[in-house]
Formats: sequence, structure tokens, C-alpha cells
Amino acid sequence: MKMTFAIKTAGCAAAAALLAGSALAKDFNVAVVYDQAGKFDKSFNEAAYTGAERFKKEFKINYREGQPSNDAQKEQVLRNMARKGADLVVAVGFAYTQSIETVAKEFPNTKFTLVDSVAKGPMCRASPSRNRKAPSWSAWPPR
Repeated sequence: MKMTFAIKTAGCAAAAALLAGSALAKDFNVAVVYDQAGKFDKSFNEAAYTGAERFKKEFKINYREGQPSNDAQKEQVLRNMARKGADLVVAVGFAYTQSIETVAKEFPNTKFTLVDSVAKGPMCRASPSRNRKAPSWSAWPPR
């Protein structure tokens, strides 16, 4: 099955988000949180996984992964990644919008990126795609 342009864009965007905040430091901690469909869903989750693996291979920096079993666990998974010292948490899917908005306020030193939506709040900024069918990104202002 061929990946669509939007899915490829999600993978590239995930890799770019990982690279943007890293400053390529070995002590940089990254977490990727997939939606319930899982990282091998042949869609956004898998594209994000592919981008994260590329980042890991090219820059020799590992990352953590998480996935909720149900909607009620989304905030919990994001909090756990932030508590474990993630400098950047990439949440895959618009279903994380409210959870990112809530959890980002609790962890001002952790950066959160949202794939395929725009989160609102003082620590968020929109980075919409030029292609309306491609994913949008929401992130924090860089330090």
C-alpha cells in the first residue's frame, strides 16, 4: 500500500519536530505518543514512527514511546512522558488537542508538539501546512 502525500508529510513533520528542538545534544529526551490505532496503522502513527526512527538512526538519540488504551488515558500518557524527563513530547493525532492544552500548562519546561491539529494556549503556536489535506502542527515558541 502506497503512503499518501499527507501521511508522508506527517512522517517528515515528526522528524522535523524532533530535530527542531534537539540542538543535537546527547542528553536530549524525546517521547512520541501514538493514538490508539498504534504505530503500525498505515497512517499518521506509522509515519510518525518512521520519522522518529530516522531521527534515532541519523542522530543516535533514542526516544520513548507511549500509547493510551482508551481516551481517558491520553492526559496520563502525556504526563508520564513529561515526568520521565522528556524535553519534547510529540503527540500524534487531533484527538490529543484537549489533552495537550491541559498537560502543557502543567509542565512549562517540556515542549509539546501536536500532529494534525492546532492546540490553543500561551505555550502553543500554530504551524499549519500549506496543503489543507496535509497535517497541521501546533507547537510552543522556541526558547
